[in-house]
Amino acid sequence: MDTSLILEYCSTFQLDCDAVLQLFIETLLHNTNAGQGQGDASMDSAKRRHPKLLAKALEMVPLLTSTKDLVISLSGILHKLDPYDYEMIEVVLKVIERADEKIT
Repeated sequence: MDTSLILEYCSTFQLDCDAVLQLFIETLLHNTNAGQGQGDASMDSAKRRHPKLLAKALEMVPLLTSTKDLVISLSGILHKLDPYDYEMIEVVLKVIERADEKIT
């Protein structure tokens, strides 16, 4: 999904852009983990997806005016991830790190 499309939608319907972008980032990172199946084929496709997820999430973080709620929410998502999916954990941690930089 194109970020400009999300921002245009928020503007058109007078929605809180921060809340919408945060929800999109959370959904992007959380649902990807839940949708993984068993087997080598699904693991390979998931590993190829992780860089795309990271790039998309990192692209959206600077658009947020406040990242405090995002950091709190992603910290909760971090505890729900598969503890053996190191790549996804790394993606979430990098997004938290980028968002936390904006706070301090």
